[in-house]
Amino acid sequence: MEAGRLDGDAGHRRAAIQAAATQVDLALQARLSRHDISGTDIVTQAFRLDAPKPKKPGLRFPGLTVGSERFMSAHQGAMNFGQGCFMAVHNLATHDPTDPDEDDAMEMLAALSVLAHWIDGAAVQSVKIIVLTRGRGSLIFESTREMHLAWIAVDPRPRSSRNASWASSIRT
Repeated sequence: MEAGRLDGDAGHRRAAIQAAATQVDLALQARLSRHDISGTDIVTQAFRLDAPKPKKPGLRFPGLTVGSERFMSAHQGAMNFGQGCFMAVHNLATHDPTDPDEDDAMEMLAALSVLAHWIDGAAVQSVKIIVLTRGRGSLIFESTREMHLAWIAVDPRPRSSRNASWASSIRT
C-alpha cells in the first residue's frame, strides 16, 4: 500500500479497513483505560453528554462549555459518527466477504481517520470517589477536573453532642 492508494489485490482493502478500525477501537480503550467494552459501546460512553461516572471516564472536546449548544452538538455528533464508523465501516468490513472498491475503501479509511483525530484531540474526564472520615462521620463526594461539587459532613451522633456542623466545597 502506498500513500493515498490501496493495493488492488482482492481482500487487501477489507483487511486494511478492519485493521484501521481495530486500531481506533484499541486506541479508544487505551485512552479511557476501559478494556471491558469496545466498538459502539465504548464510543457511546466516551462521548456521552452526561458527566462521567466512577471507573467510566469520558472524552470532552476542549474549549466548549459543558451543557452549551455547541458542547451538545459536538459530543452528540461525535458519538453518532463513532457509532456509524463501528457499525457501518468496521462491522461491514468484518462480516461482509466482498472487498469494497478503491474509492469506497478510501472513504471508509478517511472516516476512521476523522474519528481517531477526534479521540486523540479530546481530553479525558474522569471521576474519583473520595471518602473522608472524621470521628464517626464520613464524607463521600465525587471530584472531576471541571466540576465544582459541595460536600457536607454526615455525623451520626445526636444533635446535642455534635460539634459545630461543618461544610465546605472543593475545586479540583
